[in-house]
Amino acid sequence: MTPETVRISGAPCWSQTGELAAGAFDGIRRGIVLIDPGDGAARWWSRPASASYRLLALGPGGGDALAIRADDDGSARLVRARPGGADEPLQLLRAADQARVQVVTWTHEGVALEGLLALPRAAGTAPAAGPHPLLVFLHGGPVGAVACGEHPDLSAWTASGWAVFMPDFRSSGVAGRDEMRRAFRRRGLPGQDPEIGDVLSGVDLLTTRGLADPGALILFGHSYGGYLAGRIIGRDHRFRVAVCCEAVADLRLLDPESQRMQAGWLGGDAGSVPQRWDAASPVARARRASSSAIICSARFIIALRTTCR
Repeated sequence: MTPETVRISGAPCWSQTGELAAGAFDGIRRGIVLIDPGDGAARWWSRPASASYRLLALGPGGGDALAIRADDDGSARLVRARPGGADEPLQLLRAADQARVQVVTWTHEGVALEGLLALPRAAGTAPAAGPHPLLVFLHGGPVGAVACGEHPDLSAWTASGWAVFMPDFRSSGVAGRDEMRRAFRRRGLPGQDPEIGDVLSGVDLLTTRGLADPGALILFGHSYGGYLAGRIIGRDHRFRVAVCCEAVADLRLLDPESQRMQAGWLGGDAGSVPQRWDAASPVARARRASSSAIICSARFIIALRTTCR
């Protein structure tokens, strides 16, 4: 019932007096929207710049809410949330990480994108001067799978001198439902792959700003992110190491239910449109990959240090 521009996240919540609220994505943050039950019109109730909410209970009259707020320093608190983000902290649920992330924005093909960036620190709290070796981490899901404040603890990487970049890409829904559906259909692959451009244009931004060392880039993708990483290294060779974790390389090896889903996106099963299944399967371009592929996590750390530092 809500408009295309509102990406609802989580279950809706009614107040005792009839107001309806829900969590909603604002880029890679989760704010809170109030929804008119009559026509579905939504308006932002709280839209934080660098935090995410999980809405628990909306107070009578819609003037406040009990919610969990996760901030860009990795901390999480139970708060009495109020419109506009003037929250009253009630209980600390998770302490802050040593690494703090910032939201990075860029555009690719006219699509506005966002990601999270953590930088190593010099003495004190100021970021160390770059360029830094860069880990590019591609999330799984992919729908609505990355949110500022609910990111993994990146302290071990930044303490070792690494910058970590977690870009979002259009199959997550960050660019709207139409772009998300087009990404799932993958009609232009392998010649045109907008999601590869989404990721690489973000990496280009960091190298241009002097934050990332273009000679020390590694790529790590999990699940859908690992699938996307496989597509990337079949085309682009800037990454010294690439890791595809729990990812599919050949769509024909999916379980029957997943194959039926893919057939819907690709316009037919593997027997009727084999060229589309080949185009969407990284294994078809495995010979073009030049990054070192590491599977075991212990060997991954060793190879990372010897190859990129």
